[in-house]
Formats: sequence, structure tokens, C-alpha cells
Amino acid sequence: MPWSAVLITLALVFYSLGVWAERIARYLKPWHVVAFWTGFAFDVAGTWAMHRLATGPFDILEPHTLTGQIALWLMLIHAIWATRVVRSGTEKARAGFHRYSIVVWLIWLIPYFGGMYMGMRGDNDISDIPPTAVVPSEHQVEYQRMEFIGFVHFTVNTFTNREWGYGDESPEIFRPTALDAEQWASVAAEVGMKELILTAKHHDGFALWPSEYTDHSVRRSPWRDGQGDLVREFVDAARGHGLKVGLYLSPWDRNHANYGRPEYLEYYRNQLHELLTAYGPITEIWVDGANGGSGWYGGADEERRIDRETYYEWPRTWSFAKSLQTNLLIFSDAGPDIRWIGNEHGYAGETNWSTINREGIVVGAADTEYLNSGDPTGSDWVVPLCDTSIRPGWFYHAAEDERVKTVGELLDVYYRSVGRNCVLLLN
Repeated sequence: MPWSAVLITLALVFYSLGVWAERIARYLKPWHVVAFWTGFAFDVAGTWAMHRLATGPFDILEPHTLTGQIALWLMLIHAIWATRVVRSGTEKARAGFHRYSIVVWLIWLIPYFGGMYMGMRGDNDISDIPPTAVVPSEHQVEYQRMEFIGFVHFTVNTFTNREWGYGDESPEIFRPTALDAEQWASVAAEVGMKELILTAKHHDGFALWPSEYTDHSVRRSPWRDGQGDLVREFVDAARGHGLKVGLYLSPWDRNHANYGRPEYLEYYRNQLHELLTAYGPITEIWVDGANGGSGWYGGADEERRIDRETYYEWPRTWSFAKSLQTNLLIFSDAGPDIRWIGNEHGYAGETNWSTINREGIVVGAADTEYLNSGDPTGSDWVVPLCDTSIRPGWFYHAAEDERVKTVGELLDVYYRSVGRNCVLLLN
């Protein structure tokens, strides 16, 4: 029970005690007056406490406030009047004062209980805050409730000790000897992750599934004698441990000869089609903001720049992906369903809204401060996602074996991500 309710109740107890004790005695005594003043003091304190709890501006004409003021004034006038009668009144006045006390007490009960009723009914509600028309989809709500998901970075970079492959890597170097997707999934489930995301294709362009549209894939590697499909092993292992599945498909492809030209978009969408039609339900597709620069590009070995705003035709590409899986969520700087938080430290802004204005946000060139805090007046609900790695890099490097985040550091990341309205994606 809040202190305001306790204080107001004590006001009723002491004031009623004084009035009815006087009525029974039929004579106004000094301690009756003390009871009146004590009741008044508790009423003042209770009213002040309720004012402190109020969220809106003080309005003396608001019904709840007005009835409280009337009750206070009645008690004050009655207490002053009783004090004067005790100090200088005649015996007849003290003997008959109880009649006035009862009348004032009954009148006082009207605003007292009237105010209580209005308070309980909610007349002091916050109807001045309008409801918002911007709400999450059912799948966005389910996604946010996961809180904690995992990232797996694994490709040719694991064997070249690079973070970003150049695109000229030979598929021959992809030869893991103890790859066990079951072990990945079992650990993820054990630590409480609800989803795992795999880098199906990173910037180097190497596909971890036997794509029909490129030779730069596991099909040309010695792993599993060229018959392997890591995406298949990954999704089966994840689902076997109760985990949802996400796939990262880099828009930037430093291997493909047509990157930067219109023809590449058909290739990219063809790979999206493969991933979204051959591997069952996919919860999330990850769209990275790194786009354009130097690369192998089919042997051209040159720098290529693209117009980030128009090249990928993102509305069309995202619509195509969702036509293949209607429940699919897409991550990028601009959503449309999940947004980057603006850094790779795993920290959201202390105030972080789920809403933003997607219009005008360019994938790969967004205002990171805006993404980090969201926008309370935003027109689009886009779930904020904090991504960070348990090591300095995203891919495995032996030199970082002693630089893994501590439990304390990870807990801090959790508080600053999930605790600030984000989903935490830990690599």
C-alpha cells in the first residue's frame, strides 16, 4: 500500500475518533481537539504524498484535486473553531458543539470518499497520452522475446587468418577436419540461446552450400569430398536442439565478376532463392552494411564502388525474399524488421526506442547515433539488435585465444543490450 493511502486512512481514523468520542461524551474536551488536529495533519501529509505521485501538472479544478481541497478546508475550519470553543467558550457551547462536529464530519466524508472513489476508478488517468498506431508484428514480438541469440562466423577466412576475404581464395583451402555442427548447436542451446545465425556467404563470396550459381563454394572444396553442405548440417543441428535458424548472406561479393553491375542482382537473388527454398523455415536473413571496395571480382582485381541507395534495389529484393517465406524477418541498418544498433560493442543507448523512421536510412551509411537510440515519434517498428563478438574479431584467430570476454564483461553487455530493449546477438 502506498504511503499516501496510509496517511489518508490515518486522517479518517483520528478525525472520526475525535468526532465520535465527543458525540458520546456530549462535551468537547481538549483531547478531542487534539484528535481533530492530528486528523488534519495526516490529511495534509496524505494529500502532499498523492501530489508527489501524480504524473501530470497540478490542476486545482481537476475533480480529485478539488474534493481533496474541500476536505482539507473543512477539517481546518472545524479544528480552529473547536480550539476557540475549548479555550474561551461557555460550558453550554462545549456541551452542544458535538452537533456541529457531526454535521461537519458527515460533509467531510463526501469529498473524502468521493475523491477515493474517483482515484480508484481512474479519473486521474493519463488519457492525455494518445495510443500509438505503430505496433510490432506477431513475429517481431516472438523475435524480441528470444532475448539472446548466437552468431557463427566460419568460412575460408577461418583458414586464411583474415577478417575479410579478398575473393581470390581457392576453395581448396576449405578443409575442416573436425567440423561438428551438432557441437555448435548443443553449446548454444546449453547457454540459453534461442537462435543461431551462420555466415552462409561472407564478403569473400565463398558459399557454404553447393550453390548452382557459382564454383566458389564447398562443392569445389576437399571437405566431404566435395559433397558437403554446411548450411544443411547447420540448420539440421540447430533445429535438432530446438533453435531457430538465421542465415547471413553478404550483399558484397568480392569474388563475383559481375559485382557492381546489374547482372549481379539476379545472382544475389538466385542465392537468396536457394537458401529460402531448400532449407526449411528461416527466421532471419542478415544483410550486412559493408558494400563495395577492392576485390578479386573474377580476376579483374580492382576497386568497385556502388550507389548504396539504389544499387541493390532493396525494397524489391526484400519483397522477393518475403515472397519465398512470408514469416521471414530481415535485418539491416534500415530493417525492415530488425535494425542494427549502430555499433559492434553490444551496447544500446540508455534510452532506446523500438520505433524509427525507415525512410531515408541507407544500408551501410546510416546515422549510427539515431540507430542507437531509436525515435519516439518513429513511424516504423523495427526491433533493435545488439551484435558483438566474444573475441576482438568475428572469425577465429589463434592470437586472440587469450582475449575472450570475461563473464563480467559479458554480463555488462547483457545489461546494456537486453536490458535496454534489444536482442543480444553474440558471436
